[in-house]
Amino acid sequence: NTMPGQPSGAVATPARPATNPAVYEKYMRGRVHQQSFNPADLDRALTYYEEALAIQPDFAPAYAGISLVWGSRAVLGLVPATELGEKWSGNARRAVELDPSLAEGHQALAQGYSWYEFDWERAEASYRRAIELDSDEPQARIFYSHFLAMLRRPTESDAQIARAMQIDPHNPFTQMLFGIQIGLTGRYEDGLAQVEKVPPNPLRSFAMSWQHLALGHMAEGLQHYRRYFELLGDAEVAEVLSGTDLAAAMVRGAEVLVERSRHRFVKPNNMWHLFGWGGDTERA
Repeated sequence: NTMPGQPSGAVATPARPATNPAVYEKYMRGRVHQQSFNPADLDRALTYYEEALAIQPDFAPAYAGISLVWGSRAVLGLVPATELGEKWSGNARRAVELDPSLAEGHQALAQGYSWYEFDWERAEASYRRAIELDSDEPQARIFYSHFLAMLRRPTESDAQIARAMQIDPHNPFTQMLFGIQIGLTGRYEDGLAQVEKVPPNPLRSFAMSWQHLALGHMAEGLQHYRRYFELLGDAEVAEVLSGTDLAAAMVRGAEVLVERSRHRFVKPNNMWHLFGWGGDTERA
C-alpha cells in the first residue's frame, strides 16, 4: 500500500512520530501569516515558527516555513540577497536533513534553487520530488508553475497551477499566485481579473501594477505601484508616485530609490521598473 499522496507504486515511508499539538498549531498559524504576504504578517509567521522550534527543535516543517518567510522577504525587497544564504537555502536544507520525506522541505529547497541560487536543474528536481512526496500539496505546484512560466513552458505551467486550484481553490494565496501565473504567461487581462479577487497585500499590488503597465494602462499601473509602496510602509516613494505627470513621477520615484540605495539596501527591480516604464531606458 502507498501512503496518502504517494504515486501508485511508490514505496511507503515510515510513519512520522506524533507531533506535539501545540507545535503543529504554531506551525499552521505561521503558515497562515506567511501566506498573507504583508511585512508584519511575515514577522508574525517567523515568530510562530521559532516558537514551534523552541518546543520541538527537530520539527522539520518549521524550518521549511522559516525558509519561505525569508524568500518572501526577498521578493518584497525587505532584505538584501547577501543576507539570505543560510536563512533561505540553509533552513530549507535543514528541513530536508531532518525529514527527507517532507514535501514542504523539498519545495522550500526548490525555491532557493530557483530564485536565490538560479540552479534550474536542481530546482526542477526538487519541485518534482516535493510533488512526488505529496501530490496534494498546493504550494509546491504553485511555485513549480511559476518556475515553468519563467522558463517559457506555459503548457506545463498551466497544468500545475490548474491542479493547485483544484486542491486549494478558496485560499487567497492560491488565488493570487494563480493570477500572477496567468500574467507571467502573457494573459494580462485575465491575470488582472483573478488578482483583483484577493485581499490587499504588496505582492498583489505589484502584480496588478506590472500587468496594467504591460497593457499600456499607465495611470492604473502607477496607482497600483503607489499602493505597493504604501503597503510596504514607504510613504516617501508613494508620495512621489502620486504626481500627475505619470512618466515623470515614475522617473522621480526611481531617482529617490537610487539616492536611498547609496546608504542602505534598496530592491534593484523597483529602480529599473520605474525608470523603464517612465521612459528612461538608458538608466533602466
